Amino acid sequence: MAPKKCAKEWCKEIIPSESSNKHCNACRERDRDNQRARRARLKEQAKILEERKAAKKRARDSDHDSEERPAQRTRQDSQKTREDNEEREEQDDDDDESIFGESDNTVSKQYY
Repeated sequence: MAPKKCAKEWCKEIIPSESSNKHCNACRERDRDNQRARRARLKEQAKILEERKAAKKRARDSDHDSEERPAQRTRQDSQKTREDNEEREEQDDDDDESIFGESDNTVSKQYY
């Protein structure tokens, strides 16, 4: 078998043909170190993110006490709607009209 080249484009290292690896030992070691550094960096970022979340929760809990909260406002809308409905009932003079807008006096008596 012919000797193989390292699979990295920029690496020209020759690998023995009996090796089952696609990369030379130098590239494999470099990749291993980079992967360890990446895992450590991600672990540190996750730790910082978790600390920030915990700090926000603590700050929010300590800043807001039930005594400092504003009193709940009453609903003005429902009271206003109720008053409007009462006014409409007082103004409604068309209670004697049928469904079709005709009073009993205008409907012909032949259909009864």
